[in-house]
Amino acid sequence: MFQESIEMKMIGDSKMPVCMNGVYKLFARESGIIQARHGAKIPTGFMMKMQKSYFAKIQPSRIRTFGGVIDSDYRGEICVLAFNSMNTDFEYAAGDEVAEMMILRIVTPEIKKFYSCFCDCKANVMACAIATTP
Repeated sequence: MFQESIEMKMIGDSKMPVCMNGVYKLFARESGIIQARHGAKIPTGFMMKMQKSYFAKIQPSRIRTFGGVIDSDYRGEICVLAFNSMNTDFEYAAGDEVAEMMILRIVTPEIKKFYSCFCDCKANVMACAIATTP
C-alpha cells in the first residue's frame, strides 16, 4: 500500500513532531515565557514540504493558539502563535509540547448554481433544485 509522506527538515537538535491519535504533537525549539495576558511566537524547529493537495492546521494543546493554517508552499520554520489567557506567566522548556498539527487533504468539489428554489413554510424547510441550464 502506498503511504504518502511529508518531508521535514529539522533545525539543530529540535524534537521532531510525533503522530498520536491522528495529530502531530509540536514541541518548542527553545525555552521561553509568555507573560500573563500576552502573546508570543514559539518556534518549533522544523520546516516541511507537503504536496499541493494538503494543508496543515495548528491547534491548541497546552496553550491557546492563533493563526493556524499552513499552505503547502510555505517553506519557513513552523511557529506557533500562542496567547496566554491566564493571569500567570506561561513557562515552557525546549522540547515541551506547545501545540498540535493536523495534516488535511484539500477537496474541491464542483460548484453548481441553484436556479430554482421553493420553501415549505409549514415544515420550515428550504429545498432547491439543481439545474445545469437556467
